[in-house]
Amino acid sequence: MARKQRYFQLSVDLSIGFNQYSDNLKASYQNLLQQNKISMTLSIPLLDWGRQNRNCKIAQNTVEVVTSDERINILQLEQKVKSSVADYNLQLSILKNAERAIKLSDMQYNEMLEKFKIGACSMKELREAMIDQQKIHYDYMTSLRNCWVGYYQIRQLTLYDFISMYSLIE
Repeated sequence: MARKQRYFQLSVDLSIGFNQYSDNLKASYQNLLQQNKISMTLSIPLLDWGRQNRNCKIAQNTVEVVTSDERINILQLEQKVKSSVADYNLQLSILKNAERAIKLSDMQYNEMLEKFKIGACSMKELREAMIDQQKIHYDYMTSLRNCWVGYYQIRQLTLYDFISMYSLIE
């Protein structure tokens, strides 16, 4: 629009109508006066030439700024997705390690329980094994939660469901 306003402008107006006035309604529709009007306007900016060029440059610069802002936003989104995927992969490996730790802590607790039954360990050692087992189960649940939070964060950023393999937007 700014580029278009730099040069001359031409506009054409056409108006056709009938007109009459009277004190009563029936007489106002008799002997109508016909009015036809055509007007053509041509405007050439002579003194505003520099101002219109400046407005055109401002509009071009605004378009460039918006375009570069969009590129920056896209790059930031890509970086956020890459970071979220890396974090999700890390959370998956932590979850796998937590699963192994649960198996080991269960085995350790069962061993301590058997030792306690035969009198080979004290109540304190059995209690410590049980506390360790509970802490490892809690850590597993925390890592499972973090894994799902990471998955849904990636899903929110990409608007794609990777389990069902479909786009979240239609």
